[in-house]
Amino acid sequence: MEKLDIITIGLPFAAFKILAGIALKGISGDANNPMGWILIVWGIIDFIINMVNLLSLTAAGKKLMATCAMSFIFRSSSEEVGAALDVMMSFTLVAIMVGGNLLKYLTPSQLNIWSLSVVLNVLGAGISRIKASIANLKKTEQSCTK
Repeated sequence: MEKLDIITIGLPFAAFKILAGIALKGISGDANNPMGWILIVWGIIDFIINMVNLLSLTAAGKKLMATCAMSFIFRSSSEEVGAALDVMMSFTLVAIMVGGNLLKYLTPSQLNIWSLSVVLNVLGAGISRIKASIANLKKTEQSCTK
């Protein structure tokens, strides 16, 4: 399931950051917009982390690094907090892009990547929910048989 999480969560979140950064640069009309570049670089770092973990899971059966840059930054206190902050930031970017009608600042190929990322992310959320429900059912069955 870790590979599926990377494909449906990690890579789409990286794409959301990169594409929001590109849109921000387009909105401002400034190719050197610092916030746009921060999002792009952050997204590229997360993309690399996720690709390394996907390859290492495929080759060695385990991840080599934290889930994302935020998990790495917060590793000393709580990787989980870092991951949660990353989820919130990614969903905030999606909300801003969609709610602010900012997708028009993306090229058709960038918009295709955005759409694919949304589809993968939504399917991943559904799969994750089903997985959690099955795990809860198993726990309930085990506690009833004891």
